[in-house]
Amino acid sequence: NGAGLAQADIAKLTERFYRPVGTIGSGSGLGLSIVKSIAEIHHAELTVTPRKTGSGLSVSVSFKT
Repeated sequence: NGAGLAQADIAKLTERFYRPVGTIGSGSGLGLSIVKSIAEIHHAELTVTPRKTGSGLSVSVSFKT
C-alpha cells in the first residue's frame, strides 16, 4: 500500500541507497538492491510495477524452471 511512485522512481528502485524524494520513515534504500543481486545470481527476473489502482507497487521475482 502507499501513494505509488512516478515511473522515473520505479526505474531507480533497485539502485543501492536510492530512496524517492519525500519518502517517510526509516530505511537505507538497500532492500530491493539486495533482492536484485540475489535474483541475478539465480538467473531470476525481478519486476516492479505500479498497481492498477494507482496506489502501491507489485514486486515479483520469477525463477526459471
